[in-house]
Amino acid sequence: KAHPGPCCQFLSFFSGFMDVHVSQTPRYRVSGTGKKITLECSQTMDHENMYWYRQDPGKALQLIHYSYGINTTEEVEVSSGSTVSRIRKDHFPLTLEPTRPSQTSLYLCASSESTVLHRHLEPA
Repeated sequence: KAHPGPCCQFLSFFSGFMDVHVSQTPRYRVSGTGKKITLECSQTMDHENMYWYRQDPGKALQLIHYSYGINTTEEVEVSSGSTVSRIRKDHFPLTLEPTRPSQTSLYLCASSESTVLHRHLEPA
């Protein structure tokens, strides 16, 4: 599998199964470094809690941001190179600004009714 050079990065997104009501757009994104990218996450389950995770190549899944309601966001990983906002209950966008080669990662969004924080999720 070819990997992008230092000038570009590949971001992949999970859109979920048919019964899951969390969606991310765009699903895939390739961008040059130094560009701002916004990843959209929305949910239709009326959940209070939403999360953004990042998985760097060869590493465990890591929680980077979460929100437990409108206008309440927390950054878990300091210097993650990203920001979030939550002005609507169903929407939790993640902005990578500006992108760096170290952000060649898989980004995943999730939502839940209750809050259970897992900073690192090891593969099974």
